[in-house]
Amino acid sequence: MPSSSEPMIQHRVATRFDALSPQLRRAANYVVAHPEEVATRSLRRVAGEANVAPQTMSRLARALDFDGYEELRDICRAEFSRPAITLSDRAGALQAGKSASKPAQGTFLFEQSDATLANIQQLLNTTDLTALREAVDRLAAARKVVVIATMGAAGIGEYLDYVTAFAFENWSHPTTGAAWARAVSGLGRQDAVIVLTHAPYARQSVKRAHYARQAGAFVMAITDAVGSPVIPASSSSFIVPTESPQFFPSYVATLLLIESITGMLVRRGGPAIKKRVAAAEMANASLGDYWQT
Repeated sequence: MPSSSEPMIQHRVATRFDALSPQLRRAANYVVAHPEEVATRSLRRVAGEANVAPQTMSRLARALDFDGYEELRDICRAEFSRPAITLSDRAGALQAGKSASKPAQGTFLFEQSDATLANIQQLLNTTDLTALREAVDRLAAARKVVVIATMGAAGIGEYLDYVTAFAFENWSHPTTGAAWARAVSGLGRQDAVIVLTHAPYARQSVKRAHYARQAGAFVMAITDAVGSPVIPASSSSFIVPTESPQFFPSYVATLLLIESITGMLVRRGGPAIKKRVAAAEMANASLGDYWQT
């Protein structure tokens, strides 16, 4: 069952997404991103907007275990009428002694730990390991890898940039417009882009992800929902749960996925990676970057 903060449509699509055909995935992405359109417009109009045949929308409803398209539409109407829970709403609930989804229980450290562990378990249960290995293969073979992470995800991007700088010469995390322009100069099919964004989605990250896909690069999206605006721009996407009693989404499961990806890359890198890491360590030590006791 979805949590009280997770729409039923999003939950059903997320739990069945891997089993859907490419056409059904296209339809599902549209339904999750535009429940108001499904709720208020005709089947033919919705199918046209989603760029699929009307029959595909009906097949999607059955694939999501609805009796038919009308039931899917009814659920979208209910979801569309639900008030959105903003960050300020969640902050107010937190101050009132309860999370946005349940009353506070015990020490907040334990509440946060419970939510984090649940997120990690859900990530482990839902991640397509074959798709993950294939995505890592693309990163390993890329001429250059550009990381897009702004606003809430900026800290994760900085961490990824720092770690990968030890092992790889071809990774970058541009943080200014000028740096972005340099990073994407000549971007094409030989290159890869990782985009990190969770709701509320950073407009800059979404626009850059679409730019990279249009340039022909492999785009790996790490986000929090199948309705995320970066999903249509992605070549491969990974949905990471972010539930938290805190007012802001949790990035712990995202960090776990990022660390796993870098570990997979280093493991397959061979002696050259070890040599580069050693050289980076030596440079830091010679410059006095490390505290010496």
